[in-house]
Amino acid sequence: MEWIQSVTWASNGVLLQTVDGNKDELLRPAHDLQSIVAWAETSMTKIRGRTSFSDWRALSPSEGCYLAHELGYPGRLTSQAFYAFEVDGLRYILPAAVLMCAMFRPFHGIAKYLFAPQGLDNLCMPHGNSEKPELMFFVPPRKATGMQTDKAKGITNSLSWMQCFPSARQMWTSVLEHAKEGRLDVTLPKGEIEYLGQGHTLASGDLLILEMRIRLLETTEEPFEPFSQHTRTIEFERILHRREDPRLKRTYPKDPTIPLRNGDWTLTDEEWAAVKGLLVLRARNDDPNQPRRFLNLQLHKLSQGLSWPMVTDSTAEQMACRNNLERVKYDGRWEAVIAKLTELRAA
Repeated sequence: MEWIQSVTWASNGVLLQTVDGNKDELLRPAHDLQSIVAWAETSMTKIRGRTSFSDWRALSPSEGCYLAHELGYPGRLTSQAFYAFEVDGLRYILPAAVLMCAMFRPFHGIAKYLFAPQGLDNLCMPHGNSEKPELMFFVPPRKATGMQTDKAKGITNSLSWMQCFPSARQMWTSVLEHAKEGRLDVTLPKGEIEYLGQGHTLASGDLLILEMRIRLLETTEEPFEPFSQHTRTIEFERILHRREDPRLKRTYPKDPTIPLRNGDWTLTDEEWAAVKGLLVLRARNDDPNQPRRFLNLQLHKLSQGLSWPMVTDSTAEQMACRNNLERVKYDGRWEAVIAKLTELRAA
């Protein structure tokens, strides 16, 4: 991850002045934003939840300086905005750059239009007053983004929302307006989102979100009159059909032997350090976080009486977790892990 220090203009577009981990200053084009915010550390915490933009708060410049200092960057004022919100008692901090990458996809191709006057109208236009208007792309941007509209329904859904709803359209235009003032920021739209992601836990206990995927957005905002029938439920990912999946409606008895920590099944770093030696598991595909993720998914399913599709979207992961659970129960490792967790959480 590079720390974004300022936004500048050049003949070839918007440039971001950043500071890398070696404290070297770099000048990067705006379309490199996804690589700028990429985090090399593998031990990140996975998150998922639901939040309303109306509950978000912008951090003050002094809070941004403190965050830079904690992450090891020069504690100077930054032109990038940060937002804070709470879900289930945990405070999340989200850089504007991460939110922009989640909202405007594929960012590398769309950035050219995002930082340009009337960029959204030069990218695509909606046609027809229906629940999901037809979205027509102009040929040059379609080629520039590599957009295949028949295979990118989530992206076309989000762009249609940005075209047809006032606050969503303002969100798009605000990126350029803020950049003209030397800031990397985005005006928040109206709505609630379901999200997935991962982040880095700070010394304060807050979690800095470094990757975010918006799955679903729901808004009560009225669309522009020509698109009055537009759906208020925007699928950033094609997930609504899963809600009709009969497997999701299955429930199972909750396992009373699973100890919870104030109602939470998720492993802390200390708990994982204490039980990983009992499992003696090796990660597949060179992913050192896989054994911990498997155990978290198993604790989630059993303690809440859920079906596998309710705890993970990946069919391959469902099968791997189920098979792994059968093995560790068969040879006694599961019983040892639960006994250790019970001891730790009772204390």
